[in-house]
Amino acid sequence: MDHIETAQDGDWNDDSTWVGPVPTAMDEAIIKHNVTVSQNFTAALVSIKEGGSITTKPNRYIGVPIKAIVERWRITRVINDKRTVRLDGVLFEGTRPSIGCEGVGDDLPWTTTLYQDDNRDLIITDPGYIGTSAKLQDINPQGCGRAYARKIANSVRYLTTTVRIRASTPQWLEYLYRFAEGPYQVLMVTDRAIIKGHIETIAPDQSAVGTEYITVRITVAEGS
Repeated sequence: MDHIETAQDGDWNDDSTWVGPVPTAMDEAIIKHNVTVSQNFTAALVSIKEGGSITTKPNRYIGVPIKAIVERWRITRVINDKRTVRLDGVLFEGTRPSIGCEGVGDDLPWTTTLYQDDNRDLIITDPGYIGTSAKLQDINPQGCGRAYARKIANSVRYLTTTVRIRASTPQWLEYLYRFAEGPYQVLMVTDRAIIKGHIETIAPDQSAVGTEYITVRITVAEGS
C-alpha cells in the first residue's frame, strides 16, 4: 500500500491536490488539507490528520450519486478538533462500518477503532442517514393570530445506530465507554453515513442481557 499525502487544498481527483498521483483503491490517502469531492473517489484507507478535512463540493450539479469506494476511515484524536468530515449525499461502497479514533499516550486501549469484522463479533447496523434537530420555542399569540415557532438554537446533526457486541468479546464495550468519557471526538462510519463528533449517549438494551450479543444504542452528535 502506498501512502499518498495531500499537497494543498483542492478537489480529490485533481492531481495538484496530492504529493504524487491521485490515490487508488490500493493506497492510503492521508488528508492534511481541505479536500472536496465532486465525483467518485477511492482509497483503501482514508486517514484525516490534524488540519485536514473532507467535504462534498458545495453547489455541485448532482446528476448521479457520488460514490466513495473506501474500505476504512481513520481519524487521530485531537483536543478541540476543528476538522470537518461531511459527505452528505454520497453513496459508500465497500466501506467497513466502524466507530473510533486513534488515541495518543496511555489514555486509550492499544486498539482504538472498532471495525465490523468478518466473524461478526461486532455488528454496527445501518441507521440510514444523518438526522438534524433544532430547539424551537412555541409562540402562542392571543386572539385569532396564527401560532408559530421561533428557532432559538442552531441545528445539531446526529447519527444513532445499534451496536451488537458478542457476549464472549465484551472488551469492545470498554472501548465505547472510553470514547464516551474522554475529551476527544469519534468518527462513526456506517453503510450509508459518516459523522465526526462526540458520543452523546450509550443506551444499553436490557432485554439483550444473557443473549448472544450485548446490544447498545449509540448516538454521535456532530461538533468540535
